[in-house]
Amino acid sequence: TVAGRRIAPAFYELARIKSATGDLEAAKMLLRSAIEIQPTSLQYYLALATLLERSGGVAESITLYEDGISKNQQAVPLLNNVALLYLSQGDREKALARAQTALAQAPQDANVLDTIGLIHLRSQDAQGAIGFLERAVDYQPGESQYRYHLGLGYFETGSLDLAKIELEKARDRRNDAPWVPDINRLLAAIQER
Repeated sequence: TVAGRRIAPAFYELARIKSATGDLEAAKMLLRSAIEIQPTSLQYYLALATLLERSGGVAESITLYEDGISKNQQAVPLLNNVALLYLSQGDREKALARAQTALAQAPQDANVLDTIGLIHLRSQDAQGAIGFLERAVDYQPGESQYRYHLGLGYFETGSLDLAKIELEKARDRRNDAPWVPDINRLLAAIQER
């Protein structure tokens, strides 16, 4: 209904406030209501799945993403995020299938390209990862995490000069990122060779 389409954004905004003040249960309830009213809003699915994931509900988050995917023809962010969750759970097949579906919908999405590259890296296929990661960096050269993944791919394939360049760029762009200690470890290993 028209009234419902007007109230769903209000539920979303209220959920953001509740989340920021620590009332995660109220935020989840509001987001579920917003999804019920507007089941094609990717924004509501993303917000709720993020809350569920933060509170340890990875399986529930996966179920929610899959529900959102089933209700939306173009669900690239949902597909990409559920691919990462499947990967975190060790299910590389499902991760790759969902990421490839996202890539078919958005072949120039750097986030999706990075996800596919990361799946290949975690599958011990650094060579297969490189092309996806290079494209991700080409589309978003300022994204530190993409450069980190590309540097890792180069490192694992023995292209140490290229690895050093990408890892240094990743560290320089965001020296407070959680992957910086790994970057420093990799750079030290390159220096020793």
